[in-house]
Amino acid sequence: MARAVQHSPLVDGSGLKDTIERRAFHIMEQEGIPVRGAKTLLMSAVDRFGMAETLWEMKADVLFGDFMFGLGLHIPIRSLSTIWWYGSIVGPFLKFIPFEWLYPTGKKQDQITPKFGQYYQWADMIAGDFHYIRRYMPDRLDGKVIVTNTVTAEDVELLRQRNARLLVTGSPEINGRSFATNVMEAMLVALSGKGRALSRDEYDQLLDDIGYRPRIEELQAASQVSVSTD
Repeated sequence: MARAVQHSPLVDGSGLKDTIERRAFHIMEQEGIPVRGAKTLLMSAVDRFGMAETLWEMKADVLFGDFMFGLGLHIPIRSLSTIWWYGSIVGPFLKFIPFEWLYPTGKKQDQITPKFGQYYQWADMIAGDFHYIRRYMPDRLDGKVIVTNTVTAEDVELLRQRNARLLVTGSPEINGRSFATNVMEAMLVALSGKGRALSRDEYDQLLDDIGYRPRIEELQAASQVSVSTD
């Protein structure tokens, strides 16, 4: 499909995701939701490098779960430089491993197999890909702040039942689901008229122009604190 595209720019959402997930943490601070110093479990830094870099720059007390949740190895990482160092060594070999060994696919996305629950309980904030968060979450998430994307109404109810306190998603909620970043990115590229994928600064400017805000939803109350765009 990618090779068939001859004239239009081709985007997959990763450029916009990197932008909005960085912005989300700063907006959370503005809304009085602590990020600096917050005990944070990031499920995978390699998968969410924008989140990883922003949390590190904002001096969150962050634990990176790449080895635990990606490879099943009980190796919590506390340094971003360590993640990049290990990644440079292990990364070239991962291309030979079936994708489903590294990431829940198909029916596994609906299965919950609690693992490394002590790190979920340690954290005030749990961030990253929701398939990872859901796959390994414990029965209780009392008071946790969940920062993720691409959640359905059923996912939100699951978090509510497990007593998570707050949900933050980079993209807005439309018809009960966090809207896809690939479609949002394509929309912004089309609106820009530049005929190419945009830089982070260009995405930032467009998001400012449309008054973009992340979705911030109180899970233990009926009201939603903030909604994305007008």
